[in-house]
Amino acid sequence: MISQSEVNEDDAETLSAGIITIHTKHWLVSVSGLPVDLTYIEYLLLKTLMVEKGRVISREALLERVWHYGNVSLLETRTVDVHIGRLRKKLGRASALILTVRNVGYRMAFSPEWISR
Repeated sequence: MISQSEVNEDDAETLSAGIITIHTKHWLVSVSGLPVDLTYIEYLLLKTLMVEKGRVISREALLERVWHYGNVSLLETRTVDVHIGRLRKKLGRASALILTVRNVGYRMAFSPEWISR
């Protein structure tokens, strides 16, 4: 479900997962070609999930990567859940691509071709 225009995820200009596309150089997100207005945090959350190619990312890891928090508490991990909820609402039907891994964290919908990578 995720494809990229370049090999290096850190430098990729375009990330896509199903009907979601991120144009990283312009900080633009679209769903089925229609723009989606995201906050800075929502954008970083979505980009992080898309770059990880379906790997599960724990709430703690998301707090470290997106918010740059260290030594997080259970209460702080709820922050991730709230922001994921807001992101899903803005993505509409594309929100089904963000999967919750119960008691762990989140990942983008899995694509079998990633297994060999």
